[in-house]
Amino acid sequence: MSYVYFFRGKAATGKTTITNILSNQLKVAVLRKDDIFDSLSTYIEDNSVNSNAAYDILARLIQTNIDNQSDVIVDVGLFFTTGFKQFISKLDLRSNNFIIFHCDCTDVDIWKNRFQERLKNPTPNQYFSNVDEIINYYSNSKIELLENEYVIDSSKNLGDIMENIYSILGKTTI
Repeated sequence: MSYVYFFRGKAATGKTTITNILSNQLKVAVLRKDDIFDSLSTYIEDNSVNSNAAYDILARLIQTNIDNQSDVIVDVGLFFTTGFKQFISKLDLRSNNFIIFHCDCTDVDIWKNRFQERLKNPTPNQYFSNVDEIINYYSNSKIELLENEYVIDSSKNLGDIMENIYSILGKTTI
C-alpha cells in the first residue's frame, strides 16, 4: 500500500520548501503541479489550457505511483477546497493511505516578503505581478479545510514545522 502526502495552499506558504525537506528525509519523490505547468508553458500559451493539462498529467503521475505501490509527495497548490476535491476525485485512493496538509502563513508580513522575493525571478506559473494583486486575490477567496486535513503554519520555525509533520505521520525526525 502506498502513501500519498498532499501539500496544498496559497502561493508562497512554504509548500516547496517543506516538500523538498520531506522528500530528502523520507527518500520519497515529490511531484509538483508548478513544475509541469512551467514545462508546458513553453508549448502552450493559454494559461487555462496549460493549467488543466498540468493537473491532468499530475493526476496520472500520482495514479501511476499508487498503482505501483510507491509513496509520493504532491505539491499541488489548489488552495480552493472545491478544486482540490475535484482533483483528488480523479484518483483511486480507496485502498491507499493519504494525508492532506494545508500550508498557510499566518504572519502576513512574512508571507508578503516571500512573495516579494518571488517577484525578483518570476516563473511562468506566477500570475501575480505585485503584492497588492496577491493580497486582493486571496482576500476575496474562501478557503475551507477538508475533514482530517492538517494545517501547517509556515510562519513558524522550520524545525518545529518538520517535527509537527513527522508527529502527524507517526515517524521520528531523521
